[in-house]
Amino acid sequence: MSPVAAYPFKIDGDVLKLVADPFEANHTGLLYVFLLAITRVSMESTSRRLKNIDPTLLFEEICAESLCQFWGGRSVISDVFVIGTSNKTAKDDQGRYPALINSLSKQLQEGGGWRKGAKSPGAGDGGLDVAVWRRFYDKRPGALVGFAQCKTGDRWREHLGKNNPGSICHAYFSTPLVLTPLPIYMVPCRVSLDEWSQVMRKHTTGLLFDRCRITTFCTHLSNEIIEGCVSWVSVAIDREYEDLIAKEIISAPATRGAAS
Repeated sequence: MSPVAAYPFKIDGDVLKLVADPFEANHTGLLYVFLLAITRVSMESTSRRLKNIDPTLLFEEICAESLCQFWGGRSVISDVFVIGTSNKTAKDDQGRYPALINSLSKQLQEGGGWRKGAKSPGAGDGGLDVAVWRRFYDKRPGALVGFAQCKTGDRWREHLGKNNPGSICHAYFSTPLVLTPLPIYMVPCRVSLDEWSQVMRKHTTGLLFDRCRITTFCTHLSNEIIEGCVSWVSVAIDREYEDLIAKEIISAPATRGAAS
């Protein structure tokens, strides 16, 4: 297990204690703390960007790495491709999505590329954030493909079961994939055991990755992603701490040199 993906808490009686410093040299537990933070901090577009870092884009990259490892890792027959906003390879809104679909189709070696006459979602992701696949060495069509949506915020339950890879393929690909991609839903929260059965009844056609499942397979994060998480979490925690003091929910620490 990578230190970055470690669980940083332990139960001490009735208290849950942080036992690893996510900002130490090897960033032990950093990923779990980052995912926990983005379930507590406002994900509104006007407030989530800190130090010029958008945590929703980091979350897409993290999900991609987790899915890739779950699907077998990067190799000549398996890989992952980000379609969502964090992919900056195609800049123009109108040409961005067709270019990404063409690139994905080429890597899958099926799908025929962008469907002529299809209406581009513009700057959106068309309901597809991350694509992951594992195919055969013979390069024939029929890969095991997954189409994932990555949702932050507290309204993710409303979207369960709405990920329809078949509709995405029909809308944007020239020819359908031999096997309809498996729908995948990825959230930064932890879904409790009590809620799991209920959640899966609404998402029975695909896979659900919660915080624990995501961290389990995030063993190959790039330094860029790690440092982005460190920078964003540091500022987010400071901001939330100051907000709690301002609301008088907690007391400000005593100033050095103050009279006793």
